[in-house]
Amino acid sequence: MVAGTNRITIAQTRAVPTSDQSADEHAKLKEACAEFESLFIEIMMKSMRASVPKSALSSGFGSETVQGMLDSELSRSLARAGGIGLAEFLLRELERPKGGTLGGASKLPQVRPAVRQSDQADLP
Repeated sequence: MVAGTNRITIAQTRAVPTSDQSADEHAKLKEACAEFESLFIEIMMKSMRASVPKSALSSGFGSETVQGMLDSELSRSLARAGGIGLAEFLLRELERPKGGTLGGASKLPQVRPAVRQSDQADLP
């Protein structure tokens, strides 16, 4: 860490209910974000597991069912333990005041429209 810089912790970035939002709505939104993160982690784990070749030791009667249940429980445990930060990010973005800009950008960069080759001769 560079001297003189402030380090922001996860606790400092946690979203809090806005004045027009009840604590019950905040709790429901927080739970939905955590469940979404859990599902995202589970899908990611299934994709990773599918990329590994199957062996004689890992295949057997009901092994896919048990593996799926294990992945589901692991993803829930990971999400409850803090996960990958997706739930916190979603909660902050969903509770952000409307009309704000994503990531603090004040305006999108200007993009020059495509020009036909016949029109390029007229450009400086």
